[in-house]
Amino acid sequence: MMHISFKQIILASLCLGTVSLQSLANICGIVVLDHYECETYDHIVIQTKRGFTLAEVYKGYRNTYEGDLVCGDLHSYGFTQIYDEDGEEIGRLYVDDYLVEESSAAEWCYE
Repeated sequence: MMHISFKQIILASLCLGTVSLQSLANICGIVVLDHYECETYDHIVIQTKRGFTLAEVYKGYRNTYEGDLVCGDLHSYGFTQIYDEDGEEIGRLYVDDYLVEESSAAEWCYE
């Protein structure tokens, strides 16, 4: 019997075009505190399934209001492109921290 690994399935999907590298890295979340709510004009807080991401908006302010869905590499430090649910690029963020608790997110926003 032949065993197929998860890695082989991903490689086959990439070759066939059914999965992109970008989609493997993307995490989606909801903006819960936007740049109008936070003390610093470019700070936002995004809630993901695994915690809160603290980011600064560099491009795409109109797409990062409270309640907006954003997708991208939200669980890594540094600059990342953000996308809407359709995969359209909507801006650029700098991720300062991720997987933080709610109290840390509020403190960062209202510092």
